[in-house]
Amino acid sequence: MNIFKKIWNNIITVFYGETTTERINSAIDDVWKSSREREQVRKFIHEIDDNEEKTRIVKIIEQFGADIQKLNEEQQRLIDKVQNIKTIEIPDVSVINESIEKLNQFLNEKQKPNRTIFVYKPKSTESFDTLLKKNDLLKQFQDREIARKKKEEQHKKEVQATLDRVATLINQEDKLDEVKTLIAQIQGKINKSLKNEIERLEKFKQKLKERELQILIKRQQEEQKKREEEEKRLRDAEEKRIIEENKKREVEDKERQAKETQEKQKQTALNALLERKPDWQEFNKVLQQNGITILYHFTDRANINSIKQYGGLYSWSYCNKNGIDIPFPGGDLMSRQLDIQYHLQDYVRVSFCDNHPMMWRLQQNGRNLVLLKISIDVVFFTNSQFSDINAADSSHTHGTTLDDLKRVNFSATKQNYVSRESPIFKQHQAEVLVKTWIPIKYIANIKNF
Repeated sequence: MNIFKKIWNNIITVFYGETTTERINSAIDDVWKSSREREQVRKFIHEIDDNEEKTRIVKIIEQFGADIQKLNEEQQRLIDKVQNIKTIEIPDVSVINESIEKLNQFLNEKQKPNRTIFVYKPKSTESFDTLLKKNDLLKQFQDREIARKKKEEQHKKEVQATLDRVATLINQEDKLDEVKTLIAQIQGKINKSLKNEIERLEKFKQKLKERELQILIKRQQEEQKKREEEEKRLRDAEEKRIIEENKKREVEDKERQAKETQEKQKQTALNALLERKPDWQEFNKVLQQNGITILYHFTDRANINSIKQYGGLYSWSYCNKNGIDIPFPGGDLMSRQLDIQYHLQDYVRVSFCDNHPMMWRLQQNGRNLVLLKISIDVVFFTNSQFSDINAADSSHTHGTTLDDLKRVNFSATKQNYVSRESPIFKQHQAEVLVKTWIPIKYIANIKNF
C-alpha cells in the first residue's frame, strides 16, 4: 500500500506541483493578512497527512488568492478611472458571507463609480472546510468536489461490485470466460485513485492466470489419460482379437486336421474296397471265356462334371452321406426302396450289355444320357457282387462268389434290342454290383466327355 501511495503522490506532484512549505505559506499569506489567522490555517494544513488532500486544499487557496488578486487589480483600475473616490471604513468581515455578498455586489456594479472595494481579510478561527462552506466565492469548488467525490464513490462501488462478482466466479471452471470479460471491462474503467481495488484486481488477474494454467494442465492430464485409456483399449482389443484369431485358427486347424483325417480315413476305406479277391484270376478266366472285355454304366450327361470333380462313380447312399451333389441321380424312389430292402443301397451298378432297356426308356423321355465304359477290373474287387438279372427284380440272385458270376447268362447279355416278351429279357440285364465306388481311372472313356 505504501508503494501505491508514493506513486500516487508523485502523480499528484506532476499534475499540481510539489506541495512544499514555501508554497503553502505563500498561498496562505496571499489570502490571510492576520498572523494569527495565518498560523491557524497553516497548522490546519500541516496536520493533514494525505498529500493528495493537502495539495487539493492548497490549490483551492491558490485559486482563491488569484481571484482576490484579480479583484484587487479590477479595483485599482476602477479607482484610476473614478475622479472622486469616496473613502469609507472597511466593514467587519468576520462573517465571510457578508464580505462575499458585498464583493459580489461590487462585481455586479463594477462599472458604476463611487463604489468601495472590499478586500477579504478572514479573521475566523473556524476550520478550513467551514470557511469554504461559508464562502460563496469558493462554493463552486466545494460543489464540484462533492460531485466528484460522489461520482468517485459510485464508481468505487461499481468497481467493488464487479470485483466481488469476479471473486465469486473465479473458482468456477465454467465461468472463467465471464471472469475474463469482467476483468477486461473493469481494466479500462478503474480509477487510479482506487488503490485497494487496483491491488485486488491485480490479484484476480494473477489468480485467473493460475486457474487457467491449472485448467490447462488438468485438461492435458485428462487428454493424456484418455489417450492412454484408448491405447490400452486398442491394445486389449488387439490382444483379444489375436487370441480369438488364434483360437479360431486352432479350431479351424483342428477341424481341418479332423477333416483331413476323416478324408484320409474315408480314402483309406475306399482304397481298401479296391483290393482284389484272392481268386480274382478265376473270375478273369470266366470273363475271358465269355468274351467280356468291358462293362457299362449309363448316366445323364449333366453328371459328368460331378464325376470328374469327385473322382469317380459313387453309390447314391454314399453321395447322400457325404454331401456329393448328383444333378440327375439314377433310379426312382421305388428302386431305392428295393435297394434298401436287398441291402444294395451302397453299390454302384454296371451291366454286361450296352443297350440296357431302362436306358432306352429314359432316352424316349428326353433324357440326355451317355454310356460310360467300365474296366472289368471292378469285377475282381473283394466286395463286388453279381446279379443274374436286374437286382431290383424280386426274383434276382446276387452274391460275391465265382458261382454267382457263372450264373450270369453272358449270351443273353450280348443280345441287342431284346423285347420285353423275350424269355431272356431279364437275363439280358444281369449286373455287377461294385461296393461304394468306382474310381475314375476305371472309367475307360471319361476323357471323351
